This record gives sequence, structure tokens and C-alpha cells, in this order.
Amino acid sequence: MMRERGIRVPRLYGFGFPHDNSGGVCVKAGHAQWALLLRVLPDRYALAEAEEAAARLTLGDVSILTDRSGDNVKKPLTLAEFRRRIEARPQMAMDFDDWNAGCDCFLEAA
Repeated sequence: MMRERGIRVPRLYGFGFPHDNSGGVCVKAGHAQWALLLRVLPDRYALAEAEEAAARLTLGDVSILTDRSGDNVKKPLTLAEFRRRIEARPQMAMDFDDWNAGCDCFLEAA
């Protein structure tokens, strides 16, 4: 429908993102979206990683992602650690269906 109306489809859809909210960088995004962002837009990932690290200096042991492996206890998983895990084992086990951990950035009109 967008193309029929002469509207260019946002490039994030071409990269495989399910939506074009927040330019692919969203604190409510899931593991799959952050892994895709790291792969296709590493500069944006790096900026988010740096901003998260700066926030941790003020807020303490907090993170955007959650490590849900092991004993079912949620633990902070920093973007830096997530990146290192992916770089060490690109095929690592993670929830690749976890695209959006509750994002409500975009709501349908009432």
C-alpha cells in the first residue's frame, strides 16, 4: 500500500526488522532485535552500548537486556556482554523469537 502511494518503505524493513520504531534501537527490544541491530547497523549498536555503559555509572547494575539462561533467575545482560557472546559464538543459543519484549512505542489509533 505504501509503494502504491509513492511512499518509500523504511530501510529497516529491508534489513529484517519487524517494525521501524526507534530506528532499531529500543530499550524494550528483545534479544533477536539487538542481535540483528549488531549485525546490520553496528554503529547504532555501539552507540547504544556506550550509552548503556554511561547509564550504569549512575544507575548501578542495570542493563537493557536480561540474561535468562541457567537457573531461571533474571540477571542484567549488558549490550557489551551480549555482543561479546555473539562474537564468540555467532550461533549461540538465544531466543531468536524474542523480537520485542513488550514494546509499546507504536500504538494503533483509538
